[in-house]
Amino acid sequence: MKEHNQGNKNDRLGIRHSLGARFSLHIFLTLIIVNFFSVLYIYKTEQKNNIHDLRNQAEVIGSFIASSVPQHILNYDFISLDTTLHEAMQLKGLHYTAIIAENEVYIAARVSPLWSKDTQATESLFPSFEKQLSTIQLLRRTSLDHIDISTPIIFGDAYLGRVIVGLSLDISKKKTEDFLAILLIVNAIVAFFVAAGVYLFFWKTTLQPIYHLIDGAKRVAHGNYNEPVALAGSDEIGLLTNSFNTMMSARKLAEEDIRKSRKDWERLFNAVDDVVTIQDSNMRILQANDAAGRLLDKDPNELIGMYCYNIFREEVNGICHGCPTIQCLEDHQHHHADIKYPELKKIFHVSAFPIHDEELGWIGIAHIARDITDQKKLEAQYRQAQKMEAIGTLAGGIAHDFNNILTPIFGYAQLIKLDAPSGSQLEKNIDRVLHSSELAQKLVRQILTFSRERQHEMDAVQLQPIIKESMKLLRASIPTTIEFKIALDEKCGNVLVDPTQIHQIIMNICTNAYHAMESTGGTLGVTLRQVYLDKMTAPLKGNLSPGDYVMLQISDTGCGMDEATRDRIFEPFFTTKTEGKGTGMGLSVVHGIIKEYAGAILVYSEPDEGTTFTIYFPVIDQTAPPVIQSPKKDTANTLPAGKEHILVVDDEELIVDLERGLLEGLGYRVTSFTKSEQALQALQDTPKAFDLVITDMTMPKITGIQLAEELVAIRPDLPVVLCTGHSRITIEEIQNCSAITSYLPKPIDLFRLTEVIREVLDRKKQGASTRLSFAKKHSTTVKK
Repeated sequence: MKEHNQGNKNDRLGIRHSLGARFSLHIFLTLIIVNFFSVLYIYKTEQKNNIHDLRNQAEVIGSFIASSVPQHILNYDFISLDTTLHEAMQLKGLHYTAIIAENEVYIAARVSPLWSKDTQATESLFPSFEKQLSTIQLLRRTSLDHIDISTPIIFGDAYLGRVIVGLSLDISKKKTEDFLAILLIVNAIVAFFVAAGVYLFFWKTTLQPIYHLIDGAKRVAHGNYNEPVALAGSDEIGLLTNSFNTMMSARKLAEEDIRKSRKDWERLFNAVDDVVTIQDSNMRILQANDAAGRLLDKDPNELIGMYCYNIFREEVNGICHGCPTIQCLEDHQHHHADIKYPELKKIFHVSAFPIHDEELGWIGIAHIARDITDQKKLEAQYRQAQKMEAIGTLAGGIAHDFNNILTPIFGYAQLIKLDAPSGSQLEKNIDRVLHSSELAQKLVRQILTFSRERQHEMDAVQLQPIIKESMKLLRASIPTTIEFKIALDEKCGNVLVDPTQIHQIIMNICTNAYHAMESTGGTLGVTLRQVYLDKMTAPLKGNLSPGDYVMLQISDTGCGMDEATRDRIFEPFFTTKTEGKGTGMGLSVVHGIIKEYAGAILVYSEPDEGTTFTIYFPVIDQTAPPVIQSPKKDTANTLPAGKEHILVVDDEELIVDLERGLLEGLGYRVTSFTKSEQALQALQDTPKAFDLVITDMTMPKITGIQLAEELVAIRPDLPVVLCTGHSRITIEEIQNCSAITSYLPKPIDLFRLTEVIREVLDRKKQGASTRLSFAKKHSTTVKK
């Protein structure tokens, strides 16, 4: 910079010296020319004046001689004439003098010794007349360095002749030369001061403002707009200076606008979370935003000059397969594609846009890479949720059909057991049937849990005691080759869960972890803490809502899982275990339970790197009341009987026959239908004929709730018991239906069915409302 400034200074001085020297030379030459002509004129004038003076002097000398010699001429006194001329020759500058008679004959003559050819030979007072005469005649003919004046000699009125005088021009020349010397000196001094004055005036009024403009132009060239050029007046240069300052101000404002626009563009460019690069036709990066630097852990300027595929793939010639930039370079159109980069463990939505100049000429590529890894995960979670939802719907349908199959099996087995002799082989066989039916019921409950159709006892509880109790039980059954690491935060909030199901979740996942480490040993980790998920992170955690959550993590150091296995672990009946170690329902049930709690379960696993399950439970107020309670099972030794008229409605004929046979055996009168519209018609025909209605929930055309509402609309005091083996309807929805008195889950326990029937009919006889309190009804009677 110093050398640059010094160079500018030298350039400036060179310009100034050159311009000043040229201007000074021009002034000097101009003055020389003017002085030359003025001196020449003065010289000629002075020369003329001197010659005129010299001529006047010669005339005076001639007049003096002419006035002195008339008597000598008349007396023919040639000696006196010669003497007079000799005396006259004593005057300085006189070359010759002579007297010519009226007949033009020289009668006297004198020549200056300088012009006499025999001056040295004859030093007499009276040199040879002939020689002097010849000299005079010669001088008058040939010499130009004198003035020849002729003066007439008059005596009275008579013309006696004339006097000729030759006066030397040397005196005039010397006088003129002296005058010329003085004139030149004076003119030189005057010229110097005039030139200096003109130069100073020109410097002040012209050169200095020009140099200021030059300096200002250099400042502008270097981007310095803060020092305007000083105004030099109101003349043309002043106007030029003012225009230059105006231009400088406009340029400053324009560049400030450009800088501001560029900064705004750079801020916008760097504010984008997507990786944005500008590339040339060789995919070489010309500019990169901050997001690109963050992604690659580099300064964005370090990426300039690198090839796009090198920074994403780290390969010299590894152009990404399917990269839209290639297509954009070919047809100059917008293209995009989703590309997976294993090196970065990310998936990007890559877009390539052509960049054109003002004339729509192609100048580069805008390459935008948006990280859609989380989006792809969400899409995968959504697809998994849809798949699980579909599987859940299918499971619910299976449970419904299974319950309808189990109901007559379980019911008829109960009826046979009532008639079987105590201790007989028949009773033992029926007990095995009932046991198998109960196992089937448990499997159905698991399926219903997976499909989130089964209701449980929910309480606001803390998970720490449940986890400690579960881990104590597991420690007794898992060998010591597997180390337990438990870290529970005692400050976690309460969650609304079924404690039994939490036991089931922990036991299921920990058992899977044990199986993964059974042969090698390892570490089983359980941690519990409360976290807050904001609106940015919550959707990434199983599409949760923002809020406080209790996070339970269960990890192992076992064999881990590959991606294909991870994608299927929540599918029912999917298992990688050997026969006898699992049914494939465990994690499916866990998934259903957690979804029922409005929570989420995430899994991270890599082959040979272990597995981590992360479960989120929403935090609730500690005083939150239970929402749902499960029915209690209460088996009686004797079945209550009656004589009332009961209407039974179910689309399964086996169930209708079972219920009719049971109730008729207990003394009830039973009318049954397998179509709900027939039952409705029967009640419309004889509204007072029935004392109670037992109806299935899921039936063609008219559902159980719709039938109940129609029946109660006809007869408001008619109690209705709803039986269901598969339904999307919840207890709260049943509570909100004023037509339902009570409900029973399938497969129906006949003992519980007879108790509910008797309880509802007895309250009706006592005049009490059949709409029993939800809290008083053994969890099967609904208050309206």
